[in-house]
Amino acid sequence: MKFERWLIYTVTVAALPFLIRLICFWLLNNPIGFAVSPIDIVFFGLTLNISNINELNGLKNRKTVNQVTPPNKDRILGLSLLLIIFLTITLGIIYCSELSATKSISLTSTYICSILMSSASLVFSWNVMLKIQRCYGNN
Repeated sequence: MKFERWLIYTVTVAALPFLIRLICFWLLNNPIGFAVSPIDIVFFGLTLNISNINELNGLKNRKTVNQVTPPNKDRILGLSLLLIIFLTITLGIIYCSELSATKSISLTSTYICSILMSSASLVFSWNVMLKIQRCYGNN
């Protein structure tokens, strides 16, 4: 049940900016800009990594339900923080690129970078939630 709640609440909420932009793009007759923004993709990855940190901090006093080794919380927290740092740097670069008069950074490279890091965040968060569910049960 915990995994399903994570999938419904966290992943859906993380994807809301992306989904809202797509809906607005389809509703407007002559939209200016793109249907998908690298900023929305970066926020998706940031939300997933912040939920990892929140879940792991909530496991402090819980007992394991079986003999599965608990996930190494410090390593997972460190990787989540590292991904947050990289995603935040990417977000800053995208903001600077959008706000500057000269386009010094390729839009394609920002899309590729944000998609790769957010995909890595999704796979990483998926694995973290599966490990937590396996070790601590479905509550």
